[in-house]
Amino acid sequence: MARKKDNQSAADLAFSVICDKILDGELKPAQRLTLREMSQMTGVSIIPVIDALHKLENEGLVESRPYLGSSVISLTSETKRDRYALRLAIESQVARMLASGNLREEVKYQLIEQAQVVDQQIQTNEMARATLEMNYSFHAKLAELTECPSLVDALRRDHLFLLLEWQKMSHWQKDKNNHDKEAISHVWLLKEIFSGDSLRAENAVRRHIASAKSLPEQLIS
Repeated sequence: MARKKDNQSAADLAFSVICDKILDGELKPAQRLTLREMSQMTGVSIIPVIDALHKLENEGLVESRPYLGSSVISLTSETKRDRYALRLAIESQVARMLASGNLREEVKYQLIEQAQVVDQQIQTNEMARATLEMNYSFHAKLAELTECPSLVDALRRDHLFLLLEWQKMSHWQKDKNNHDKEAISHVWLLKEIFSGDSLRAENAVRRHIASAKSLPEQLIS
């Protein structure tokens, strides 16, 4: 049974436990989440579990249907297409805003240093969860620089979906002889953003995302 931390509500505890089990793969995509089972799993009563499931639905990890209850979100082709369309919109807007803004030189230097670390991690251990976390931290930093909380929040929810998808990573495997080696680089992406051309920056983001080959073909062009 999970133990509640100081100042943590029962609903927060239930949220943390269920979220962790979804992202760790213990609760599988499309698996039903009954209130009784979730109550037993988390060690809290049904009312906090209901609140936790609502929050998880807002985070995009759980879906609820009338008369069917709640379940972990399905990783269907339609769901992936929808999420990647949103990802393109978020990151394209971030790139456009940063390209048309005036980032301080010290901020650019810090971003390049962070990008170099992420690129090195990709080269040495591209499929590790740690790589996804480092990649997210980099892109989250870019979003934060726009000073638009909605973009930051949307990117965070997208990251949760990527972590869930990571459990089924076979479709993420890259063909090292064919993928866009230039565009996969975060240092290259920054140079395109720093160009000051918002359209160039947006096109770079599209190439960057497509370079992972996790993007549905109809969204790439």
